[in-house]
Amino acid sequence: MPRECVYRPKEASVSRSRAGLKSEFKGLLETYLNPTRIAAGGLFEAREVSRLMQEHQSNRANHSHILWGLLVFEHWRERCR
Repeated sequence: MPRECVYRPKEASVSRSRAGLKSEFKGLLETYLNPTRIAAGGLFEAREVSRLMQEHQSNRANHSHILWGLLVFEHWRERCR
């Protein structure tokens, strides 16, 4: 592994993802975490994922950790089928 990858400064990805999930990644969230797609995947409750997204988008709660993890997982699952 390159030295610059191992010894680089920490990044505040969580704070950036919170804002980013409401702006630059909003389209990806809507694509990968839409209820039809989640229900078809059979692993997660579509209603619960929708609730998390709605609460996050309306600033009622910060679900960035969960939503980011679901987004990355769903993207990975699509690519590895």
